[in-house]
Amino acid sequence: STGITRLNIFTGAVVGDSFAVDGGLSSSPMLASNGSLIFASRDALYRVTTDLNVLWTCRMEDTIFASSPLLSSDGIMIIGSDSEMLTAIQMFDKVAESMDRSTAVDNCADMALWEFEAGGPIRSTPLLDDKNHVIFGSRDGHIRAVDLHTGSELWDYDAGDTDFDSSPALTPYGMSVFVASTDGILANLGVDTGVMDGANYAPGRLMWNVTVGSSSAASDLKITSSPAVDASGNVYVATQGGEVVSYTSQGAERWRADTGDSFERSSMAIGGEGG
Repeated sequence: STGITRLNIFTGAVVGDSFAVDGGLSSSPMLASNGSLIFASRDALYRVTTDLNVLWTCRMEDTIFASSPLLSSDGIMIIGSDSEMLTAIQMFDKVAESMDRSTAVDNCADMALWEFEAGGPIRSTPLLDDKNHVIFGSRDGHIRAVDLHTGSELWDYDAGDTDFDSSPALTPYGMSVFVASTDGILANLGVDTGVMDGANYAPGRLMWNVTVGSSSAASDLKITSSPAVDASGNVYVATQGGEVVSYTSQGAERWRADTGDSFERSSMAIGGEGG
């Protein structure tokens, strides 16, 4: 079986029993500010205590392949699925303290604050900016932004015949996001209106893009891991061909390294000193 396991961070020892789920897990859990844990199996959403006791759960109508939950400060959970739906649920209004794992679960769609239908499966994890705009990619070549509280579409960028499996990364000043597509293109899209470093930003506007990989094989160019951004606005992205490349916020290449390994779902993390 698959599920959630707790480990002691100092010793690595397993703490208590694991929480088994049907269908497997392919996205990452997140810890809410109140200490509860929110995660998705392939076909359900769960909110549990740190002791792994169920607080709330609901059944999704389709597979959650890789999209992980996004939780806003006011308790709205956003997640995408292969049914092409981006779903918002007010998590902390849905609490059943006595619920156990054998209790029949509700349909998530019936409890949704709103749903937004994209034109393809949603496998990227949504991003929330400081204006409460939810930004996400889907497998129809689009990056979209919707309002957190209503689900109304705010803008739509069409990249053409490609897919977005990786998640958007916000730049330090919140003027744009980096997005990477499965055809190996890294793009910088405006998410706000204004001028910075001589560039005119607008929501959904393509500021620049670049082909990341240097391989002639299409499979090696593919990008499915998510970009990472440092405090200076430099972006780091990895291809399935094993290349890790860094660009400035304006799209100039800083360096590239060939690791010899393939990067599929695992994304990079930037250390406290920028490494």
